Amino acid sequence: MAIKFLTQPYHNFCYTNNSIVYLIFFREAAMNIQIPAQLEEAVLQCANQQGISVDELIILAVTEKIKYFAQDENSFPAIIEKINTDGDKIPVIKGTNIRVQTLVIAFHNWQLSVTDIAEQFNLIPEQVTQALSYYQIHQQVIDRAIATEQALEIAHA
Repeated sequence: MAIKFLTQPYHNFCYTNNSIVYLIFFREAAMNIQIPAQLEEAVLQCANQQGISVDELIILAVTEKIKYFAQDENSFPAIIEKINTDGDKIPVIKGTNIRVQTLVIAFHNWQLSVTDIAEQFNLIPEQVTQALSYYQIHQQVIDRAIATEQALEIAHA
């Protein structure tokens, strides 16, 4: 089912079973989002602190996320995601198999400069800069991948 976004969507929200059910009605579709009770409290508190309605907060959050994903695709042309054998997305430098996490380790752990990393891995500095910027946005995921790999190395040493 295709969702048609309108310039002025009709929206409504209600409470059921101690969780917020948020409905955005479009011409031919409605999205139901159930929020866990613990998150409901945080949503209500945040909306109150910002002086906006829960509806406005949810719309702002969704808008931010859409902008985030759109920025991600357009801001890092040197980065692509390859799928590994486990089905995980691994960010690499386009045209190579050099993982972003490898460049992050070189920068943070080995204290190499962007220029040194570019020379070491036969890249141009712009590719390294994009990889480090990509890392800033995806830090939790990449840090988790680095930690998992390090734990595997220790376990198999």
